[in-house]
Parts: sequence; C-alpha cells; structure tokens
Amino acid sequence: ALTEEECGTVKKLTLCGTMDDRDFAFIREKMLVDSLDLSGVTITANGTSAANAIPTRAFSRYGSLKYVKLPKSINRLGANAFECTGLSEVEIPASVATWGYNVFLNCSRLTKVRSLRGTPAFVNWCVFVGSPRTQLIVPKGSAALYAAKDNWKDFKSIIEEEILPETSYKVIIQDADGVEVTPLDGNGQEVAPGTKYRFTVGTDGSNGDSRMTVYANNTKLTAVNNVYEAVINANTLIHAEFTEPEANA
Repeated sequence: ALTEEECGTVKKLTLCGTMDDRDFAFIREKMLVDSLDLSGVTITANGTSAANAIPTRAFSRYGSLKYVKLPKSINRLGANAFECTGLSEVEIPASVATWGYNVFLNCSRLTKVRSLRGTPAFVNWCVFVGSPRTQLIVPKGSAALYAAKDNWKDFKSIIEEEILPETSYKVIIQDADGVEVTPLDGNGQEVAPGTKYRFTVGTDGSNGDSRMTVYANNTKLTAVNNVYEAVINANTLIHAEFTEPEANA
C-alpha cells in the first residue's frame, strides 16, 4: 500500500473493483491525479450516496484532472461532479440518464463532449455554463434530437459517429460480511450482453433478524427456488442489503 505522501505523487491512476464516495473524497483531497481510468470500477452505495453514481462534488475544483474514463454502469452524474476541472474532453456512457446541477461548470478547457446515449437526457441550463461547448459527438441518427434539446443545442457543432456495440460486460460481486454469493452455470466476471447470470446467496446468520434484499445494480431481484437471475446488459454490481426489522410500537 502507498503512504499518504506517495499517493500525492501519483499522476496516472487506473482503478478496478468497487469504490464509494469516500474513495472519491480521498482522491480529491490527497492526490493530484491528471489521468484517471474508472472503467473497471463499480460504484457502490454509502449512506446517502447512491450506487452507480458519480458522487456530488466528486472532483469539484480538482484542477489537476485532465482525463477521466467513466464506468459504463453509472446512471447518474452528481451535482458539481467535475466543476472547475482541467478536462479537455469527456465521454458520457449511454446509461447516464440523470444529471445534477453544474456537472461541468466552468470547465474552461472542455471543448469535446461525447454522449453515447441515443436519446438526449434532460440537463439543466447550468450543466455546461463556463465551458466552451465547442463540439458534441453523438450516436449516428441522433444529431437532430440533440440539436432540438434545450442546453444540448447550445454546442457549436454536433457530429454523429457510429457507436460500436459492447461485446462484454463485467459482473462484480460486492463483498459483505456474512454473505456468500455463488455464481451458477460457470459464469465468470465478464459475460456477453444478454447473459442470464444465475447465482445463489447464502448467509451465516450473523445479520440476525435483518431482512436481506438482493440487487443487480439498482434492480431488486427475487429468488425462484433459491436462485437469483439477472440479465446482464451493462456492467453490473451484485450486492445484498440488510434492513433491520421495525421495532414493535
């Protein structure tokens, strides 16, 4: 493991596995990374910070950041997530449907935005304020939709390009005390799109009377004959959450 002093010298960082808002805070506060690859990461929930979301103010005023590769499993960009960074271009995964306020506020070098979503998501007027909005690259056949959509239409140039389909997605099982997830059918950590990922979940009883709910990303799953199944069409985090029973009134 790196010491805190050594972390401050890292310029290019590639991460895999799971992370949550605490990890983003550590990078922002303790490191001076200029290139960050999060494509192998699955973002987990922590407190009010949701799973599969870039947290609010994740890299706010993190001026050293010039390049970021986002996980394809994210569905939300938190408010002020990249404000005042040094990004010159960014690719937004097709799964991102929700944008907070001021996501790219005052990113003065951000000249190229690539959105992989065929239908433009709603973005507030302040998302790109202070950025040049020079070039927007969108999937083939969707330029007219973006050109008609408020706050996307403000880009000076909107260009279409062919988006190649994904050939595989990652399935990550989140570790949890007292829980064991066992994949069936020989499923590995990387599977073809549309794969039916089947697994069982066992517990050691250490969570007492708490009720367990199993999720694939944000989708709640129900077991049939003790077997859970998730259809994989994005990078997917399998995780179990426990809810304590309500006290009797």
